[in-house]
Amino acid sequence: MGRRLLILGPPGAGKGTQAAVLCRAIGIPHVSTGEMLRDHVARGTDLGRTAKAIMDTGALVPDDVVLDIFDWLEARIAAAVEAGIPTERIIADPGIGFGKT
Repeated sequence: MGRRLLILGPPGAGKGTQAAVLCRAIGIPHVSTGEMLRDHVARGTDLGRTAKAIMDTGALVPDDVVLDIFDWLEARIAAAVEAGIPTERIIADPGIGFGKT
């Protein structure tokens, strides 16, 4: 089994920045729940509207809402695997909310 990399830290610590640098350096995709939430907000999905209402108050998006994005994540991972990238070479960045409650 390949190596796994999990980057932890509080909001604004630079997890996403470091993950992006590492991903470019070793040629693997960066998967960020924060990025996924912002994408849903930008697209105006039901999940995006729920997340935006929470984020607009300054609160962290709770785990149950963040976990709802994993259907979308499964599709993204499936596309990466279809492109020939093994799943053990995908970095997931906990991003907003997840793992902070």
